[in-house]
Amino acid sequence: MLITKNIIASIHCLGVILSVFWTNSAHSQAPGNPIKVTPLAITYSKLNGLPDQTIYDLLQDKQGFIWLATEKGIFRFDGKQFKPFRSDFQNSLAGASLRQDAKGRIWYENFDGYLFYVENDSLKTIPNQQPSGFYAIAMNRKFVYIHRKKALLAYDLSQLKPSHFLKLNDELISDVSTKDSTLVFADYNQILLLNNESSPSLKKIITPSINAPLRIHATPSSIFFCPKNNETGKIYEAKNNRITAIPNSLKKGLINRITVENNRLFLLTTDGVFVFDFDGKLWQEKEHWLPGTSILSLLKDASGSIWLGTQNKGLLAIPDPSKQLIFNPPYLQLQKIIPTQKGFLGAGAQGQVYLFNPQLQLLEQIYQDPDSLPFISIKLDEQNQLLFLSAKHSSIYHIPSKKTLSQNAYSQKDICKIDDHFYLIGTSNNAYLLKNPVPPNSAPGSNWNALYEQSASIDFLNHSGLQSNIRVRAVSALNSLNLAFIASNRGLFIHSPKQKGELKFRKNGLFLQTLLQDNNEIWGLSQKGELLLIEPLDAQTFKISQIRKNTSYTAIKLGPKGVVLIDPVACLYLEKETHNVLAEVNLNHFGLQLLDAFASNEELYMLTNQGWLVKNLSNKEPARPGRFHVYGLNGNQKNFTPKQPIRLPWNKNSLDIHFYWFPGIGPNEDGIAYKINQSNWNYIENEARNIHLEALNPGDYQITFKTGSKIWTNEAVYFSIEQPFWRELWFILGCALAGIGLISWFYFKRLKSIEFKNKLSTEKLILEKELNHSRLSSIRAQMNPHFFYNALNTIQAYIFQKDPENAIDYLNKFSKLTRMILDFSDKESVSLENELESLRMYLDLEKMRFTDQFDFSLTCDVRDTEMIKIPSMIIQPYVENAIKHGLMHLKNGRKLIVSITEKDQFLEVRVDDNGIGRKKAGELNQIKQNRHQSFSTMANEKRLQILNRGLNKKVLVEYIDKTNPSGAALGTTVILRIPLFQ
Repeated sequence: MLITKNIIASIHCLGVILSVFWTNSAHSQAPGNPIKVTPLAITYSKLNGLPDQTIYDLLQDKQGFIWLATEKGIFRFDGKQFKPFRSDFQNSLAGASLRQDAKGRIWYENFDGYLFYVENDSLKTIPNQQPSGFYAIAMNRKFVYIHRKKALLAYDLSQLKPSHFLKLNDELISDVSTKDSTLVFADYNQILLLNNESSPSLKKIITPSINAPLRIHATPSSIFFCPKNNETGKIYEAKNNRITAIPNSLKKGLINRITVENNRLFLLTTDGVFVFDFDGKLWQEKEHWLPGTSILSLLKDASGSIWLGTQNKGLLAIPDPSKQLIFNPPYLQLQKIIPTQKGFLGAGAQGQVYLFNPQLQLLEQIYQDPDSLPFISIKLDEQNQLLFLSAKHSSIYHIPSKKTLSQNAYSQKDICKIDDHFYLIGTSNNAYLLKNPVPPNSAPGSNWNALYEQSASIDFLNHSGLQSNIRVRAVSALNSLNLAFIASNRGLFIHSPKQKGELKFRKNGLFLQTLLQDNNEIWGLSQKGELLLIEPLDAQTFKISQIRKNTSYTAIKLGPKGVVLIDPVACLYLEKETHNVLAEVNLNHFGLQLLDAFASNEELYMLTNQGWLVKNLSNKEPARPGRFHVYGLNGNQKNFTPKQPIRLPWNKNSLDIHFYWFPGIGPNEDGIAYKINQSNWNYIENEARNIHLEALNPGDYQITFKTGSKIWTNEAVYFSIEQPFWRELWFILGCALAGIGLISWFYFKRLKSIEFKNKLSTEKLILEKELNHSRLSSIRAQMNPHFFYNALNTIQAYIFQKDPENAIDYLNKFSKLTRMILDFSDKESVSLENELESLRMYLDLEKMRFTDQFDFSLTCDVRDTEMIKIPSMIIQPYVENAIKHGLMHLKNGRKLIVSITEKDQFLEVRVDDNGIGRKKAGELNQIKQNRHQSFSTMANEKRLQILNRGLNKKVLVEYIDKTNPSGAALGTTVILRIPLFQ
């Protein structure tokens, strides 16, 4: 048997292949020709993940996992993977006697007699054990019993410590079973009952007259037993203190185990499984499964499937024992089948043709190819009882006369009947018209006669070439329209008695491998697996419909209700009119190869490489769901149980959900899907056994699961993702308060800024007012009455001295200086050139007033005096002070030096005089109480304070009092530094 390479694909297949009702009740044994049957089983081996080929024991736990005790230890199967459980203190791995206690722990005993258990996914053992060999363990709610020398040692399951001993008369306990809540033990010649957990004791209940190790199985009403090495071939039932032998036809041999499930007794032997049914009165042998296979263990799981552990042949899963494979006798080697009105014909691998009745019983062999070669093609004309065969030669065989009517050398690919007089034959290089070798006498003439006569073949008698130089794959005909269809390597051609042409679909050629005629329609299967329906509207117009596309099917057959599509591992039966699926079968994961199939009115027959499968079309078995269970969740680096409350932080918002899934029996049980809250279903791969949910948004979640059409509401998972702190109420309120505070702070800050700007604007206005006032004060200082009085006196003196030229010159300079001062009064800054011109004019007037008693020097070592701007009339007050307060008090030799240079981005102005000094001048001013002389200096200092506000580079004034070594005043030097700006 072929073995599937994918364990999940095997489980996946259950829901599809076994969604139908298989029948074998109609196929009873005929005298002298028994029909053997065996359940359809999936095989797990090392090729698809099974860790070991020998399975000593099987158990399904409360969660639904399948546990296996093998030569390599114990394993847990979740429908996808086999998980091993091992520990460092195992002296040997092989063992059996799997049990589960009330706490969910899985127990097993290795073949050295040591007891182990699995708890929290870890294999553990009981310390300080002293085993006396391997004997089956027994377990009730409080204790686990293990064999010791002539005794049973009880371990308390709550404390995992020895509790008490029960003495035995013999060394051996050969088997153990459970009857209700009591334990039943088998010895060499007695069966013992342990029925009191509070004060346990053994009580002998049966004494068989068998001095040998026994196999037992206890039910609520009976105890079944037989010798382990069954020399007599007998099975016994002890019921109501009476022992009865069950009639059977067992061969003598080793009995591995007895078990009873739903009124069926299973005897596990080295020669397969013997199945007994109870009819209400007697147990009778009904079936023999897997002859030649040693069966060590049997488990019926929660979904009704039966699992068999074998010796060296792996694990077998029987989804439903009633779905059975009917064996063909090995010598038949059937490869093709042809339905007839009374049964069917079967073509063998060595050129045989057999006749079978509808009950699959062989009636007779009706033909044998002389070369014993398999058939390339075989067709039946049931009306004329003609077989058209093609192996080494192409032959026409007449069944009633058992004669070969003709034989030709061409390779026949396909043949169909055109009318009562002609057949259409397709070969590897031609299409022929063939005359009927047994035409009916009363048949009307044929429309194809003229075409046949035109090209009658010389090479093949009774043949006429219809189309040459093509490789024909299939032929068909519609007699009502006089149309013949030829599917070839060059396309699909249509012939009538008068013309021919090519039929295309969507402007492309049709390359079909099969053609079938059904009334006035033609079914075709393309090389790509497309199923097409060709419906002629008349002899020249056709409607072509694509029923299925891109399938894996390689052959089609017509049935009473529709068309059967066949591929090497699957079969599909479609209804004619609606194209709905009447039946669908997939054999891939059962290790069977589908060779051929056909349908009757009530059943679908499928021929496999190992026997027959028969599906009843009218019996719709209700779906029996499989078993789905969520057993674990992982999130935030923690493990959770499905029913506990789960809350995950917002930044660790991923969750893994682990589940197992054993598909059940019935339709629509294939496919696993889940949905989050009320969203759409999300389908996952059938081999998947966990779901990873990532980057979940905060909120409450419900994960619901569906397999096929069943929604597992009890297995829904509930959990929550916490809101991030910025979505919490306290954080939102805090942010709101902080926002209000920030806005308030910004508002008041802005308000203060506006107030400050208003204050600056006010101060600026005040400063501008003060600056203008200081400028006017400075102007007034220059244009005070004393200055005008001195100027007018000087002019008057020139007039009295009859010196009109100097008077006019002085008057011109005075008027020009006065005009310039008035012009400067409206300007904050003037060019250095204008300032020098006004200053020189002032000094000239002062020199003329002092005649020859005053001398001055004005120099400027600066480039671009026109471009340099300075505050207006900023130098003149210091020159005036030098004259009025320093030089005026000298009688002769008055000197004033004014020099202007450019130094380090400053304009440096030096006003140097040789006057009496600032100290002496101050004393004189105080004596004279002359306040006018200090007014211009004070005004100018105030002006400088105003100008320097807000400036990085300020206008600086430095006074240097010059003295001789004895301390006498030699004059004053004023240094004025003005920042350069243009």
